[in-house]
Amino acid sequence: MEFTKPLRPSNALWITEVGGNTPTPDTRHRDWVKFINARVTHLGPDRLRDRPWPDEDVAGRLIDLAKYALDRIKSSLPQSGNDIHVAVMDALANLGLAYLDTRDELTLSQIADAINNRLPIQTPDA
Repeated sequence: MEFTKPLRPSNALWITEVGGNTPTPDTRHRDWVKFINARVTHLGPDRLRDRPWPDEDVAGRLIDLAKYALDRIKSSLPQSGNDIHVAVMDALANLGLAYLDTRDELTLSQIADAINNRLPIQTPDA
């Protein structure tokens, strides 16, 4: 979620640094960040509280969160050009979305192959 924040994160890589456009602010992004922050343990006094993760109330929402994050990456990418960073982000986002829909071994192996640099990735104008 930091990668596609509407404003540059202070201590994280931002999508614009690898060819993406500045993400637009929206309430869904803000709501997902609140959802994550309410269910993870941060440094400070709250770290002493036991927080089960994932809990039964949110297990199904994690797939929705992953789809939202991948869609947000895709929507922040330019529609044309030949930047290899953009092509890789688009290809991996597409594979991730396909896996979340099918959850099959073939799609999972395609993700692994892409990460291990064995899947040819074409730039949009190639």
